[in-house]
Amino acid sequence: MPMLVTLFILILLPFIVCALIEKEIWWHDFSSLYWFLVAVHFLVLWILSFYSITMYFLNTLVVTNKRVIENKQDGFFKYTMNEMELERIQDITVKVFGPLASFLDFGDIEIQSAGTTNKFYLSRFPHPKKIKETIMGLKI
Repeated sequence: MPMLVTLFILILLPFIVCALIEKEIWWHDFSSLYWFLVAVHFLVLWILSFYSITMYFLNTLVVTNKRVIENKQDGFFKYTMNEMELERIQDITVKVFGPLASFLDFGDIEIQSAGTTNKFYLSRFPHPKKIKETIMGLKI
């Protein structure tokens, strides 16, 4: 949610600045430079938005009848794949923060296992309670 608010503000920012400075005497001389910089600004916003959306959709969780596999995308060409056997899972914690997350049903999932395996921390997953119930149902 904070990312969307920030993006919305950054989209409106050039137009607000334009409204504030277009009455200045020097505006006519520098307006074409200003609009060129606005175009560069929107290009950077487009690239950052594409990167964020790509990273969000490439982070996956696969639940099978034997293990849980997490694919965490750290960059366009960098990812980490972890897996945990269902028998080793000790605890699953679901965290939902705020009214928007409750309304849209997304949150964080933390899977803790026995042994030396690190915790799985999955952020901003849709239907986290359903995922927990599915994993716990397969574990039995």
